[in-house]
Amino acid sequence: MKLLVVGSGGREHCLALKLQESPQVSKVYVAPGNAGTQQDCHNLAMDVMDFEGIAQAVQTYGIDLVVVGPEDPLCGGLADYLQARGVQVFGVNQECAQFEGSKEFTKKFLMRHEIATAAYQEFTDYDQAVTYLKDCRFPVVIKADGLALGKGVVIAQDFEEGQEALQGFLVDQVFGEASATVIIEDYLVGEELSLICFVSHNDIYPLETARDYKRVGEGDQGENTGGVGGYSPMPYQGAASLEEGESLFANIQKLLDQISQGFKDDGFDYTGMLFVGFMNEAETPRVLEFNVRFGDPETQVLLPRLESDLVTLIQKTLDGSLQQEDIQWSKETTCGVVLFSKGYPGNDFERMTGIAPLPENTDKVQIIHNGTVRQGADLYANGGRVLTVVAKGDDLAQARDRAYGVVSNIQSDNLTYRRDIAEGAK
Repeated sequence: MKLLVVGSGGREHCLALKLQESPQVSKVYVAPGNAGTQQDCHNLAMDVMDFEGIAQAVQTYGIDLVVVGPEDPLCGGLADYLQARGVQVFGVNQECAQFEGSKEFTKKFLMRHEIATAAYQEFTDYDQAVTYLKDCRFPVVIKADGLALGKGVVIAQDFEEGQEALQGFLVDQVFGEASATVIIEDYLVGEELSLICFVSHNDIYPLETARDYKRVGEGDQGENTGGVGGYSPMPYQGAASLEEGESLFANIQKLLDQISQGFKDDGFDYTGMLFVGFMNEAETPRVLEFNVRFGDPETQVLLPRLESDLVTLIQKTLDGSLQQEDIQWSKETTCGVVLFSKGYPGNDFERMTGIAPLPENTDKVQIIHNGTVRQGADLYANGGRVLTVVAKGDDLAQARDRAYGVVSNIQSDNLTYRRDIAEGAK
């Protein structure tokens, strides 16, 4: 088989590497890819929103399966466009992509099906939102309704901070149309949990757990990012015993069953990936958000632990034959640390800054490229998140030590990283 992965980030590099492991696969193309996929696969220079160009590439290169990584082309209808032309594609249709494209759409779904989540109100008018904010109990969470690269969320500690966020979203429209509608929701207390699932015609099959780190600074301080590190599996934080952990898992499974039934009741044909963000307090999980694709950086710490053939899992998801026991995992733990440009998550960072030659990947450590380009033999940072070092270990402490051992030896004047990923976790 020949495969095409659509996207240019660390998620797509990691997906391409995992797909390439399958004995069914002869070649993996990535569009447009990065310096990592250029080295390990075959890049095609085209934009992820160039649907016609992608369809033409499928014909030109004899592609058997297209795997769509990022949310923008999914929300734009790439899966529908390709399927209408007889192309086999793994990625949700445009109707189901609304679960990521609009937070209001997702909240209404959750409320309609009585799935546990935070209470909320949506607003398009700044004055009305400010009036509502005056009566809120702080902190509150303020979210841009649309796609904002993981940055459209503000946890306002007081009225002034909330008003400033509303000014930016609704008046200044810092995210354009994505922030023309905002969600103000109750702040949930607890431990965050990320769960990525295969969904086969509305039936949900969860992967193992992962935890990611969204804040740019140590101690979870600073601005939200697209994710600057993570580890897998995630222990059930706050569970004092195995029994409590099992209780939490059972409650999560109940929520997944509710979501699946909601898809069916509403007449969706959801097939692809579903990323569910939960907040857990005392074994009571509540849904924070949906994404409609593999998470980033969760994918980078999950896929190295996956022992099943990813291509086979995708095929079974598409044809409706997937079973939970098909998804098999290594007992090893993984830890991933993201190196990012100084100034990220803002846009005030230097591009095309040099990176010294990287160490070779081993069976215990992978270097995943997020935002890199290569000119000749030289490697350059060309994005906010640049590299992710993912290490395996018999336990989290060993994986963490291996990851930071490699990170500390990567030489670049403009890259930095959090030094507390997985610190204190067990």
